[in-house]
Amino acid sequence: MAPLPLSTAAATQPPPSTAPDTSQLPPSKKRKTASPGTLHTSTIRTQHTYFHLRLTTIPPPTNPANPASAGPKDLDPLTIRSLLTPPLQAYLGLTGAGMPIDVLKSEGRDVWVRVHGLDARALQAGMAGWVGSVEGGLVPGLGEEGRVKVSWRVVGKGGRLGLGDGSELFG
Repeated sequence: MAPLPLSTAAATQPPPSTAPDTSQLPPSKKRKTASPGTLHTSTIRTQHTYFHLRLTTIPPPTNPANPASAGPKDLDPLTIRSLLTPPLQAYLGLTGAGMPIDVLKSEGRDVWVRVHGLDARALQAGMAGWVGSVEGGLVPGLGEEGRVKVSWRVVGKGGRLGLGDGSELFG
């Protein structure tokens, strides 16, 4: 038996499509086709939250012989980070210890930091109930004798830096 000859018209026509016809749909209803290698695309907008924190000691440092020595001394960023890690680690474990925190400014015992907006509640909750102790000589202005109890107090919190007059964060 001889094979049937194929018609040239049938061979050049594409097979019928099973996809629904979208030419009659409005533009908002048409499906967008992604490139073959792209599974998902999204834009991440990073929102930050700014905190004004104050390092407090229990009891407050006083030196009756020299009142100027009990005054505030600027904390350096490494000391600030080492004092922020224990409350976060106590609250969230290693996740809290690894939380990215940007130290923006320090003035005396006041510290201004920036965290990712999703970490703001965790930072505030971690600082709220924590009281720790450090060697007196490690933190400037705490004196040289023994261990001193320290804690953090949230003075202000803001969603944007420089919004309005900044009194909610820096006032």
